[in-house]
Amino acid sequence: MLRRLYGLYDRSRRPLRNRSYFVLPHLGMAYARIPGVCGCARDPILRRLARLEYDHDGTAPERYMDTTCPYAALACVEARDLKRTYSNLMVLAILKDPIQRILTCYYEHFCGDGTPSPRLNHYGLGPDTPLERFVRRIRQVPDFRADNYFRSQIDILSYKGEFLPDFVLATDQLEAGLQGLRAILLHRAGVEIGHFSSGELQDYFSLHFQRTDNVAEVEFHLANRYKSDLEMFTRHATGSV
Repeated sequence: MLRRLYGLYDRSRRPLRNRSYFVLPHLGMAYARIPGVCGCARDPILRRLARLEYDHDGTAPERYMDTTCPYAALACVEARDLKRTYSNLMVLAILKDPIQRILTCYYEHFCGDGTPSPRLNHYGLGPDTPLERFVRRIRQVPDFRADNYFRSQIDILSYKGEFLPDFVLATDQLEAGLQGLRAILLHRAGVEIGHFSSGELQDYFSLHFQRTDNVAEVEFHLANRYKSDLEMFTRHATGSV
């Protein structure tokens, strides 16, 4: 009951939190959104898929291809709606290294010229939050209360205990995985996604953070918090699934 009440409150405070799946019906696909520090606007794979979707249904590009929000016309739905309404779609997800994802989030928001998102203030994380306190705080927050900045990927991608993606790429093996995606799109929708340059992929998917003297200890604590994410990422990065 308490969790249900919190869910109602949370949906009023963060109405888009659980909308993690962009729907591309003409391609027969849904694209799972793993929030990152750069948002989705620069995601080269999502941009390419959105372009193919718009081309397929004849959508006027001047209406929908806003360079700051290239996926603006795509429906973004919750897992519940994905299962109920779009169960015929193949779900694609791109996993990020869980530890690097969280460290990059910290350095983008709390170091240099970074500005913490107001969404993080809710957890008592202000502009002067040191790395150790940031990690200690997010370790205390369960996934059902976590903002998507640090919510585990496996929780984002699951619904009632079911892991939803049908096709998973890991950032460590992205170029190889895209060959499989290329073949699937050609078979399912008769479209060619084309090739991506290494620089195009690295600019968005390569996560960077400054290493400090205590980062090994921090990584240890994050490995405990994101144990399931690490196991999932390792399986897909090594092809042992």
